[in-house]
Amino acid sequence: MTLLVGGAIIGTWLYVHEEKQQKLQMQRIEQLRKVAIGQGDFCLLDHTGQRRTKKDFLGQWVLLYFGFTHCPDICPDELEKMSSVVKLLDESNLPTMQPLFITVDPERDDVAAMAKYIRDFHPRLIGLTGTPEEYREIS
Repeated sequence: MTLLVGGAIIGTWLYVHEEKQQKLQMQRIEQLRKVAIGQGDFCLLDHTGQRRTKKDFLGQWVLLYFGFTHCPDICPDELEKMSSVVKLLDESNLPTMQPLFITVDPERDDVAAMAKYIRDFHPRLIGLTGTPEEYREIS
């Protein structure tokens, strides 16, 4: 009788635990859908003054970094790491990786500032900037 009651309690606990885990997983999936990373579009100026949109990079592997040109330590270090990764990938048989640097300070990082800043990194690095209004729209 003890084994029967104990087995029923353990079975019930396992069932309830599994149901709870499935519910948490469904909530997590729903939260991720709301974030919608990569679902929107953007239209920004690159460091040469040319308009770039998400469509320009469709079908390509893209390595994306958000930062700003007045960043004293972290951004240059991370862009240097990114350049190293792109160089390593260029030496392999993998598809070409397009590095992108998108400023988070569009008021100070205009086209000229982006062009001057990114020339110290990978030659394929594209710097993107825009107006504060464009940033409000794409964020």
